[in-house]
Amino acid sequence: SKPKTQVLLVAIHKEALGKYNTIVEKAGLIPHFFEIEIFSTIRSFLSRTIAPVIVLDIGSGTSKLYIVEFGVVRVSHTINKGAQDMTFSLSRSTGISVAKAEEVKREYGLVSDASPKAQGVSESLLFTVEYIFSEARRAILKYEKQSGRNISKVVLTGGGSVTRGILEIAKKHFEIETVLADPFSNTQTPAF
Repeated sequence: SKPKTQVLLVAIHKEALGKYNTIVEKAGLIPHFFEIEIFSTIRSFLSRTIAPVIVLDIGSGTSKLYIVEFGVVRVSHTINKGAQDMTFSLSRSTGISVAKAEEVKREYGLVSDASPKAQGVSESLLFTVEYIFSEARRAILKYEKQSGRNISKVVLTGGGSVTRGILEIAKKHFEIETVLADPFSNTQTPAF
């Protein structure tokens, strides 16, 4: 009969913290504190909306999904695939080097135009993207079932989110409002 409180526990690897300290110190700065990435991400482009919002951070090695409600992280989920996996998949399927695959990925992305090369690139990358989006969809459905609340929007962020064509595929996959994060949307500057 006692009220329950949900607690979000966050942690960072000691090695990662050591790297951040080294970078900051070499820049001649004095670190006062470090912040978990999602909190600064939320502040930079999410407003306090009533309905839950998904932040899908497609990083290099992993993708991180966060469900944010009233500016508070409710769920955190890691997907063990990222933009680097798209590059590896393209490299394996075409037999080109990883460095060349990265160049080709950046040039063509998931846009399958009339050229046969673009079509092959798109198909190779799509496997990884579909995996990331399917895992994200599974986490979304679980949250919606447990909370009884529907997700209102998906916000894509991270280096992998700027892959050509990924936003259009995400819109079709999630079937709700899906946008790229704009970290400067809440920035105000003088008119002059």
